[in-house]
Amino acid sequence: MDHHVSTIKPRRIQNQNVIHRLERRRISSGKAGTHWHQVRVFHQNVFPNFTVVNVEKPPCFLRKFSPDGRYFIAFSSDQTSLEIYEYQGCQAAEDLLQGYEGEILSNGNDQRSVNIRGRLFERFFVLLHITNVAANGEHLNRECSLFTDDCRCVIVGSAAYLPDEPHPPFYEVYRNSESVTPNPRSPLEDYSLHIIDLHTGRLCDTRTFKCDKVVLSHNQGLYLYKNILAILSVQQQTIHVFQVTPEGTFIDVRTIGRFCYEDDLLTVSAVFPEVQRDSQTGMANPFRDPFINSLKHRLLVYLWRRAEQDGSAMAKRRFFQYFDQLRQLRMWKMQLLDENHLFIKYTSEDVVTLRVTDPSQIEVERSMYSDHELRALDETQRLAKKKADLYDEEEDEQDIMLVQDLEDVWEQKFLQFKPGARITEADKKNDRTSLHRKLDRNLVLLVKEKLGDQDVWMLPQTEWQPGETLRGTAERTLATLSEKAEPMLGPQGGWSSQAMSQDCCSDGHRDTAPLQSPGGSEPSGTETSLRWM
Repeated sequence: MDHHVSTIKPRRIQNQNVIHRLERRRISSGKAGTHWHQVRVFHQNVFPNFTVVNVEKPPCFLRKFSPDGRYFIAFSSDQTSLEIYEYQGCQAAEDLLQGYEGEILSNGNDQRSVNIRGRLFERFFVLLHITNVAANGEHLNRECSLFTDDCRCVIVGSAAYLPDEPHPPFYEVYRNSESVTPNPRSPLEDYSLHIIDLHTGRLCDTRTFKCDKVVLSHNQGLYLYKNILAILSVQQQTIHVFQVTPEGTFIDVRTIGRFCYEDDLLTVSAVFPEVQRDSQTGMANPFRDPFINSLKHRLLVYLWRRAEQDGSAMAKRRFFQYFDQLRQLRMWKMQLLDENHLFIKYTSEDVVTLRVTDPSQIEVERSMYSDHELRALDETQRLAKKKADLYDEEEDEQDIMLVQDLEDVWEQKFLQFKPGARITEADKKNDRTSLHRKLDRNLVLLVKEKLGDQDVWMLPQTEWQPGETLRGTAERTLATLSEKAEPMLGPQGGWSSQAMSQDCCSDGHRDTAPLQSPGGSEPSGTETSLRWM
């Protein structure tokens, strides 16, 4: 009787039948927390069966559909206007393609092919509105567009370079103590955010950010969560929070940076009255603020409290060790987690201002895990997916060496490791002129000092002088022991072999006789001795 049982589980593939998926979509919406990629799978059963190459389009930059699929937006060729099209559905060109055989319409020159390529775009998309958005020399960023949840409005961004002359005032560039220094790789610009009603094509509201740096490409510098819009000013190290109304207007909610709350100025003025006075008279220069801005201060306070909760002196020392580095960090990216929480990523100013093109060249502290621990966590997640039959075998083809395998290899190398012999040839021959002997013991220099009525052997001592390194202090201490001590030092400040040879007796214990100089005479002054410890 064969008791062999296969240990390889067959890969579980969900039913892909179109009738089954239609019925499942009707009666079920997926478990709570299921990602929408796993819920919306019906599109896999609908695939195009005809391709048209080189379709003629209007002179514009096509961007993307609205989330509900009703509208399609494009940017004009001069990047000053937004074009809004209405999608007519996949059946819009049915009569135009009726009777055409095959699966592809290539670059044919016959009359029908030319007619199809010329009329196909206007069949699918009907132009509704052309809204003039950018003005005063600004140009729309083609990679910046955000749709509201109700698909009623779209938010786009525009920018204009600042002229070299006249140069903007100093306190326009540096508006608080956290402002970064611009450079040619990260020039300052005037930015504007516009919100347009897709139904009417009306420009509803505009907010401007003068002499600033906001990363518009791929929406890196702005994030929309439901009706909350957050904008990161890299230059001023400030996060502007707005509420987007159903009518398409921006409402100021909060500005996070120099201050986090409206009453922070009152709190600061209790310690620095001149801040309140300068703000009231319009003479405030926040770049010269004597205090840390509120957002950075909250970060430092949180880390300090964590160090206090830890209760160890090491945690506090680490806080003091990295305090200056933490103060020099600047906001690089941000993301809204919900209406009340922001996720902010800090890094060095060189990365923020693009002085370093490759962020990996700068050490950014994002985790306390080592690479080995990160790999172990990743493989743990993969094993969990494998047990739940949610893994992809193709992803694991290259992962031949697992972390556990590496640890086994390291353990074998450790077991095979043999430490070097501590008894050397110099020990066997009792060669007292060699430095390669008594490797298991430490050689310590002692001096005899008078403490009261007693003579005590102790380590050399002297007073540290300001501006002196520890090595310099040690060398000065040895030099002051005796006029004859300096010749016994090697080229790098270590003891020469001639001095090292007069360290101990043949029995391996201490030798309390004073050291001899290279000439053989006894040094005058403090009595010294080298001892094995």
